[in-house]
Amino acid sequence: MLWPFKSKSAAERCPTIGQYRIDMTIDGTEGLMPLSPEELVALNSTMAFEEEQIWHAPDAHFMDLQWDTILGTVRGSIYKIAIQLTGPRHETGTRYREMLIYCTKRYGRPKNMMLWKASDGNVVVDLTNAGSEGILNVFVTSRMVGQFKRL
Repeated sequence: MLWPFKSKSAAERCPTIGQYRIDMTIDGTEGLMPLSPEELVALNSTMAFEEEQIWHAPDAHFMDLQWDTILGTVRGSIYKIAIQLTGPRHETGTRYREMLIYCTKRYGRPKNMMLWKASDGNVVVDLTNAGSEGILNVFVTSRMVGQFKRL
């Protein structure tokens, strides 16, 4: 008898974003360029890991769009995929709602506003409006982050 102890299925894995998946290696990936020292400062990251590298990557195709892409790696494995879409507010707003629906269908209700837990990490969706423009960011982060040595 399952009730009242209903089994809960494990969340799905984080989505593949174009040609990128968390925990895969970047070996053989062409077109990667490290962020400049100025860009790294602009990220204003409060955390860094031993053997971490941050890369501009070729655009990822995801949900029928081309996204600007940055990859975070440790020892050559992707631990974070950050994609960004900019454009008119009404377009980014529509894409934002589509992302919320996509994530909610796959992972259930979000935790902490726009954070969804997956079996191998998490997905965060963020929309910022600046005048008539919108900036949609999606971050996919591996659960392996907890095992990395912080600097």
